[in-house]
Amino acid sequence: QTGNLKIVGIVSDLGRVLSEGEIKQLETAEESVIDEACYMQVIQKKTARLLSACTEIGAISADASDEMVKKCREFGEYLGYCFQIKDDIFDYFKEMNIGKPTGNDIREGKVTLPLLYALRTAPSKEMSEHYIKIIQNKEFSTENVEALITFAKENGGIEYAELRMKEYRDKAIEVLMTMPESDARESLIQLADYIIERKK
Repeated sequence: QTGNLKIVGIVSDLGRVLSEGEIKQLETAEESVIDEACYMQVIQKKTARLLSACTEIGAISADASDEMVKKCREFGEYLGYCFQIKDDIFDYFKEMNIGKPTGNDIREGKVTLPLLYALRTAPSKEMSEHYIKIIQNKEFSTENVEALITFAKENGGIEYAELRMKEYRDKAIEVLMTMPESDARESLIQLADYIIERKK
């Protein structure tokens, strides 16, 4: 409808990259890949790419300069990382209607940042190996899922994920601060803060 080939190109490319990200995530879960770089690659191809496409298209549709389009794209990408890491943290906490951690990601074999960190840094190697075995064997009983959640929390997984999330928020705001001061810039700064502070 825009008739803008740049926008059409971004949207069509987005479809390809999102599909690749989904396949990568399914492969990672199926093969029980426990690797932070792989986890970040999935986020980059899914949430980060989606939001960067949105912010890039917004800039193009407002006839922004090439430099401003690039900045908006970068901002959206960093925002995407923040959003997804926050979503992954939620999986380790109680859902209001059931009163216990959801653990949905773990049940699907998705090992997200809090658990990845705990498995890599926990002082007890035997304990880490025990939990890695559970993941590799896909023994996702309610008891095992709750044990994995507790293990991640007790070994600094939540704090590490929050730290990484805030690093991306800071990068997003750094990009915004290179733009002219305006109400729009202030709103985007507030949006970045909201994404990491939201409760649902």
